[in-house]
Parts: sequence; structure tokens; C-alpha cells
Amino acid sequence: MKDKKKCGIITFHSVLNYGAALQAYALKKAMSSFCDSFIVRYENEQMMSKYSLSIPFPKNKKTLKEFVIKLITFPGNFKKKQGFKSFQKKYLYDTPEVKDADFYITGSDQVWNPLYSHFDTAYFLDFTESKKKNSYAASFGVEEVPEKDKEKYVELLKDFNKLSVREEAGRKIISDLLSRDAVVSIDPTLLIDKTVWADEMKYRALKKPYILVYSFLVSDKMAEFVNRLSKEKGLKIVVLAPAKKLLKKSKFINAKYLTNLPPEGWVQYFKNAEFIITNSFHGTVFSINFNKKFFVELLPPPSKVNSRLTNVLELFGLTDRYINEEFNFDSEIDYEKVNEILEDERKKSIDYLESIVGDYNEQN
Repeated sequence: MKDKKKCGIITFHSVLNYGAALQAYALKKAMSSFCDSFIVRYENEQMMSKYSLSIPFPKNKKTLKEFVIKLITFPGNFKKKQGFKSFQKKYLYDTPEVKDADFYITGSDQVWNPLYSHFDTAYFLDFTESKKKNSYAASFGVEEVPEKDKEKYVELLKDFNKLSVREEAGRKIISDLLSRDAVVSIDPTLLIDKTVWADEMKYRALKKPYILVYSFLVSDKMAEFVNRLSKEKGLKIVVLAPAKKLLKKSKFINAKYLTNLPPEGWVQYFKNAEFIITNSFHGTVFSINFNKKFFVELLPPPSKVNSRLTNVLELFGLTDRYINEEFNFDSEIDYEKVNEILEDERKKSIDYLESIVGDYNEQN
């Protein structure tokens, strides 16, 4: 019997971001059905510094304020970081470190967004030979790439074996740059069935009905919407937010803030929620996967990352879930139809992953 091929996955797996950690786990798990998959233990310095817990001594009034905030929030952030490290050890680093693979996949986070990694070419697989390069649901994070960067993108992407992106905007970028078609694939967290997420991510979360808020920014419009929903339904509000949010006056009535959940806890709070309000891509994706009543608000200008949110809502026919003043809280989502679309998209994406492995199996 032939040995299984080894697949190395490179992504933003170790930052303190729930979506990043969970998509890394999901892609690794999905690939393990076809081959021996492992996470390449590479970290981008710029990305890691963004989530650093170090507290530099203040040099002026501005840095003094930052110093005080970091000092106050350090205990909660430290606990959160420990939870992420435990998750990585259990789910991402559960096999011995491997130095080489039969092929590699880059994705599925915004690995090709130059603002995130400063064009770190490791995420374009520059460390391996052309025939081993593949992507899965890789995202540029923007509608179009700057003119000044186009030549660089062409050079980095021209010799990939197979190309898969996460959004239609990414497919258009690939077509414009390389005159080549790319497959649009679902986020890897959607490759994993909701029952698997619920069973594997063990954590004791609140059981009684609640409204879950997971949002990077809370506008007055969102706060009013959530408070009205809470009052009408008689439900407590649970907010998943960074520790520094506790330093600001809450816009929510009767809210419980959770600032240091591990990724497993984040999943379970989504699973148990009665309603979910979010402006996050992965918040929306998990709401759909768990078949929840959810509402979305786009990030305000000058944000340029709303395309991935609008894409996923359009894909599942859920563009009526944007919050507004007249929203009927009892409006139902036709999850029978949504789940049919999900199953179809899941099959296409898994077929794509299997085809990558097939390419390398044929070489023996």
C-alpha cells in the first residue's frame, strides 16, 4: 500500500484571532481525509507583533495611554493567549514538526493581502518548487490590487499548480493578472459539519437563551438594534470582545462581556446562541453553519474588507439579514435551502482538495 502524501499548510495560524485559528484547524482536518496534513510552523513577524502582549515603557502622552490600557488588560489578554496556545498544541501541532512535504497549500485567510503581511513571500510558497504550489480559498482581502503591486503578484503567482480563492473578487484579480481561471472555494470552516464542530470543540458555555454579539466595532445603530431585540425577547446579551472594550462605557443594556475565551469557547458560544449579531466574516460563517437567526452590519468606510461578507451572504441568498430599523426579529431563514447550497459548495470544495492530492498521487 502506498504511503500517504504529506501536505504542508501555511496560513496565519498562530495569531490571537478566532477566525484564523479555526480556519487553520478546519483545512488541516479536511485535508487529513486524503493525506497526512500538517501546519507549517511559520510566523510572520509583523502579524505576531500586532498581537504581542509586551508593554513598552511610555515615551509621551499618547504612548502613556497605550501603556496604561495594556497594563490593565494584560491579565485577561494573557489568559486568552494561553487558551490559544493550548488550542494550537492540541489541534494544530498534534503531530511532530515536519520539514518537507510532497506538496503545499497556502490559504485560506487573507494570506495575499499585502497590508497584513507586508508581502511576505512565504505565503506565496516561494520556499518550494513550482510543482508543489497550490492554494485553497486564499484571499486578497480587497476588491482589486494596487497598480504598483500587479507585477509583483504576477511573479509570485504565475507558477502555481492549482489556484483557489475565497471570493469572486479574487477570481477576477487572478483572471486579470494571469489570464487564468481560479476556483472559488468556501472558507474551510464550512467544510466541517456543525455536529463535528459541536462535538470536537469542548467548552462549558452558557446554556440558557441569549443574544450573542461578535463585532469589531459597535455602531449606535447596532447597539440600538441589539438592545431592542433584548427587550422584546427578554434575553440577556453576551458580548465577545477584546479586553480593552471593558474600559469603555457599554452601549448595551444588561450585557455580559467575555474577553478571554479560547477558540473552543468561541465556537460553543456561537452554537448555543439564540440570536447572533455580527460584522465579522467568520461570525457570519459560523452563524450560517450552526443554522442560527443572525443579523449583519457591514463595517463603515474606509473599510475595504466587506466584500468577503457580502459574497458569503449573496452565495447563500441571505442579503436580507442586514440590520435595519424596521427589521422583523421573527423573520425566519429557510435553512433547508441554505443547507442545500452549503452541501453543494462543500462537495465542490472537497472535490477540489481531493484533485490536488490526485495530482501528486499520479506522479508515483
